[in-house]
Amino acid sequence: MQNPQKFPLLITLVVMIVATCMLLLSVPSYLAFGSQIKAVVFDSLLQSAHASGRAQSIVIHTATIGYICAALFTFPLMILPGTRIVENHISRWEGSGADRKRVKWTKNLIRFSCVGLVSFIAWSVGTRLENLVALVGALCCGPLLL
Repeated sequence: MQNPQKFPLLITLVVMIVATCMLLLSVPSYLAFGSQIKAVVFDSLLQSAHASGRAQSIVIHTATIGYICAALFTFPLMILPGTRIVENHISRWEGSGADRKRVKWTKNLIRFSCVGLVSFIAWSVGTRLENLVALVGALCCGPLLL
């Protein structure tokens, strides 16, 4: 970064822009639809699409599939920092493992285990997943504010 002294101003500006965009999108939606909207907005959209017609239903199904693809494709980006921390904590090797197959496959096994653990937790909590996400967010993200 060329001007690190400008970082606090930049982060403040970005947070304000994101908060403004969220408010500009969420307040009119809440005023239009009320508190009957479900936590996953696509569920509410699908219910209204079935009542209104086929053309709107196709658009909403396409948006839902796009959302699912986005979640699947961003999952590796979200889990990578956690797996890197676990990899560094379990073993103290340096490098990417490109020259040593044992290091490479050990890292792959750790990553596979992390994905399996996250998948098992998500499957085991089932319909109460939003409660788990809220709990993890409260316990893990709260200290970051301090």
